[in-house]
Amino acid sequence: MKKYLAIDSGGSKTAAILYDEDLNRLAVTTAGRMRTNTTADDLYEKHLQDLVGSLGLEGETIEQISGVCESRVTDRIKTISNVKSVEIVGEHELGFPAAGVLGDGILALCGTGATVFARYQGQSFSLGGYGAAVSDEGSGYYIGRKAYNAAIRDYEGRGPRTQLTQMLVERLGFFTRDQLRGAIFSIYANADRSPVATVASFVPDVVRAASLGDAEAQRIL
Repeated sequence: MKKYLAIDSGGSKTAAILYDEDLNRLAVTTAGRMRTNTTADDLYEKHLQDLVGSLGLEGETIEQISGVCESRVTDRIKTISNVKSVEIVGEHELGFPAAGVLGDGILALCGTGATVFARYQGQSFSLGGYGAAVSDEGSGYYIGRKAYNAAIRDYEGRGPRTQLTQMLVERLGFFTRDQLRGAIFSIYANADRSPVATVASFVPDVVRAASLGDAEAQRIL
């Protein structure tokens, strides 16, 4: 049986599917992020070992690795498995057909980061995608960071009251709004998750607060 591996490496997590020549799924897993700009070397190796172990890749022969990830990921898997070929493509190359856009069109990909792609008369264009730390307006990190700032302004008496403050405290495993400072500092001590990924994960709460009528959440969105 021939085995193939598909990988999608994002800012918060890495998803992978191992399948055979008939497209039957043999194993599916999600591991932590493996982006160089957001992942320390020791955490990178831990996440890669989690992925390899979950899929049972050690010593296996893989006909092809395909998908969206950095070459660092595939190069490391090559030291663990017998990989015959690698076909890594851009997000837009998979995104357009996945969205049913087969001709000219626009594709907005928003996760931890954000990029907008356009295709027109055979040419491709993109905006954003420079990384959550400096750009990617509209991304999960962008929205989450603005919500953190709103909660901090509320907590320090520099801004309007907002439900985001209590929601943020609870999201980070604390209880009352007067624990906000400690809650926020806890994101830097999490060995399994980057501060960027933690901030981005607050977006569902921002949406929930907005649906409940919170003016600050609505302004951010």
